[in-house]
Amino acid sequence: MATLTKLWLFMLVDPATVRETRYSATMQIQTPHTKDISLVFPSGEMSVRQALSVLREKLQQLHLDEHENGTVEIVLGEVFNNVVEHAYGPETSGSIEMRCVADDEALHFQVVDAGAAMPGLTPPDGRPANVDCALEELPEGGFGWFLVRELTGSLEYRREEGRNILTFDIPLCLNDSVV
Repeated sequence: MATLTKLWLFMLVDPATVRETRYSATMQIQTPHTKDISLVFPSGEMSVRQALSVLREKLQQLHLDEHENGTVEIVLGEVFNNVVEHAYGPETSGSIEMRCVADDEALHFQVVDAGAAMPGLTPPDGRPANVDCALEELPEGGFGWFLVRELTGSLEYRREEGRNILTFDIPLCLNDSVV
């Protein structure tokens, strides 16, 4: 079967720098049951928002349920924002690449960046933050990696040729198979 490739180009004007940034998103339809979505975008809070919006639009074609869409948005929001805040940080910028291959059982993701390596070359443990305390004593962070680890399967990180490569799966509920 021939591979159909569509290319979407969009621009976002960043008011802080008054510059246009071009983004690209591709979607390759390989078979009736497998789809491949790729995004490449610059690091930055507004870029992450735009990338999540484009991804949400592309995932509609997979007919995911509300729970699956929410899971994808939570996990990728956390992953993308960690790249922006920690891999690149406030002083540097670079690109973020995301690839999603969907099959009947899961969405298989790969996120790649050229920012700083994860400490110890491993993702954080993702232990839940202690919330058994007064409201004003609640930690500001500490929930992201816990959510990522809880909502994904097969989470793996590696560093190759100066690039961070994070892969993970998000299982699908398979509502159609329930009779």
